[in-house]
Amino acid sequence: MQNNLDIFHGTSKQIADVIIREGFKKSTGDKQWLGDGVYFFTNGLTAPQDAAKQWAEYKAWDNNNKRNTYTFAAVIKAVAEVDDENLLDLTTEDGVKVLDYIENHCIKNKLLEVNVKDYSCEDGYLINFAREQIDELPDIKVVVGDVFIQLNKNQRIKRIHRHTANCTICCVNDTDCITNVGLFKTWRI
Repeated sequence: MQNNLDIFHGTSKQIADVIIREGFKKSTGDKQWLGDGVYFFTNGLTAPQDAAKQWAEYKAWDNNNKRNTYTFAAVIKAVAEVDDENLLDLTTEDGVKVLDYIENHCIKNKLLEVNVKDYSCEDGYLINFAREQIDELPDIKVVVGDVFIQLNKNQRIKRIHRHTANCTICCVNDTDCITNVGLFKTWRI
């Protein structure tokens, strides 16, 4: 069965224009929350369009110079189209079991080559590892998970880090899954 997830990406208006014209670029590296991919907010714990707006404002703020790095922000709305077998939904029990399987596979086969204590979150490492090394799993094209992100000014200024998730994010590794990309909202910060 195919899933069509409404997804929202917050950024500067300038970058939003480039994304709409040229497409998204993936974030890469094992320290990414849910592995390599393009990150969005999606339906779950909070209104994703509101979380994307807060993220755009968060990314604008330069805490060292105490000013915004851009004046106009934007939220892009798109749809992630993905079959069930290619969706790893970590907001469900079955999704967590898959992640546990990946972790146990790595431990059993002594395949963890890095000290995961160096990572603030090992989920991204495990998901990337599964994509590259575990052949018996289907291709993981999209991952959904609940995480904590500093979305408001006080959380950023006070550098608050919680274990309790406050939003649901979607990481799209296969950018061909991203459709119906358009500007949802722009505003002056």
